[in-house]
Amino acid sequence: MTQPATEDTSSADLDYQVGRSLQALADASASATNAAQHLRDLLDYQVTAKWGDEDGPAAFRSSYVSQLQAVLDQLVGGDGVTGLVDAIDKMSVNLKAVTTAYSDADSTLAQQVNRLGNNDWGALPTNQ
Repeated sequence: MTQPATEDTSSADLDYQVGRSLQALADASASATNAAQHLRDLLDYQVTAKWGDEDGPAAFRSSYVSQLQAVLDQLVGGDGVTGLVDAIDKMSVNLKAVTTAYSDADSTLAQQVNRLGNNDWGALPTNQ
């Protein structure tokens, strides 16, 4: 499990953590999309040639198709796969923006510390 960022977390560590999080989200999105496609394929295979047209098997087929369709609708409808993929895309953009802002702030702080250290007043005092 990834540890939360602390004040001591370097920019490279944060980039690594964000990258791992984005990969995990992308993997989850791909799995959900694959599950939806698998359900669509199962629905396509439920044809009369497979089940026949006798009353019993035809009734079972009808019920089975209805249940598969309900699961598929829950997965892809509303906040299902499409909502998940959209949320992951938005999160990815936001995490990259945060990482960039953190890296920029880290760089700016380092520049300011170096500028202050290279002045006519000498080295900065330290608290001991």
